[in-house]
Amino acid sequence: MYPLSNLLIIDLSRLVPGPFCAHILAEMGATVIKIEDDANADYLKIIPPFNSQGMGVMYYFLNRHKGVLKISIKSKEGNDFLQELLSRADVLVETFRPGVLKKLGLDPKQLLKKNKKLIIASISGYGASGSLSQKAGHDLNYEALSGVLQTNKAPHFLWADLIGGGYYAVSAILASLLKRVQTQKGEHLDISLTQSLFYLNSLRWLESQAGFQNNMLDGTLARYRVYETKDQKQMALAALEDKFWNQWCEWIGKNEWKDKGGEFPDRENALHHEMEQIFKSKNQDDWVLGSQNLDICLTPVL
Repeated sequence: MYPLSNLLIIDLSRLVPGPFCAHILAEMGATVIKIEDDANADYLKIIPPFNSQGMGVMYYFLNRHKGVLKISIKSKEGNDFLQELLSRADVLVETFRPGVLKKLGLDPKQLLKKNKKLIIASISGYGASGSLSQKAGHDLNYEALSGVLQTNKAPHFLWADLIGGGYYAVSAILASLLKRVQTQKGEHLDISLTQSLFYLNSLRWLESQAGFQNNMLDGTLARYRVYETKDQKQMALAALEDKFWNQWCEWIGKNEWKDKGGEFPDRENALHHEMEQIFKSKNQDDWVLGSQNLDICLTPVL
């Protein structure tokens, strides 16, 4: 039996954060029904790349464990149907801008009156209050305002959508479900992608406020970096502790680089350059095979 079996989740969201959140809940056993408005469907479906059925692969992945219903939310029939569905649902996931749900005749306060156990997870870029609440935005904007972008200048991962939105919303919903066991009441959750991502980046922010510009995990140390190999692939070395770094130094014949306890000789730029040349001396497969019996935190970048 899955942990969320017998729970009904209504997914009234589009693109990535909400659908990803509902996807995780479905993986936990919940019955998830995705509502698609006839007039304004989820356009992630038409964003490439496509699968063999001509459907966007991201849309397929995020919604493959859900039932999908197409209705006209603004019509009386469609709205009545959705109201009835929400009267017996456990969770509603939605990603409209703050206030839009009420304009659609789905006022959260009224929904909670009709279904006292309903948990409404409203995921938005900047939250329901504040000067930015009605501003448009995408993942790149939320990363920029949360401080993540300065440490990830060329983002290729949807940090805000997947982590600040999807995973953070799942955590909030699970906590609310646990709370509901005690109170027998649902609630309205206001989840801001920007604020959630800022919280996840808080340790880096505290370092910057203290004037600390570099840390051991940002590439400053040669022992904790990604290197290009001879065949233009990559290897990730994370030999952070002395026991790993010193074993690595022995293996490559550089005993003079060993750390005698917190010295971190691998901060030197000259050593960085030499490490780059060492990794370029072998193909990725050779590094993998050669290190398979060593315990040095060395892995291929796949």
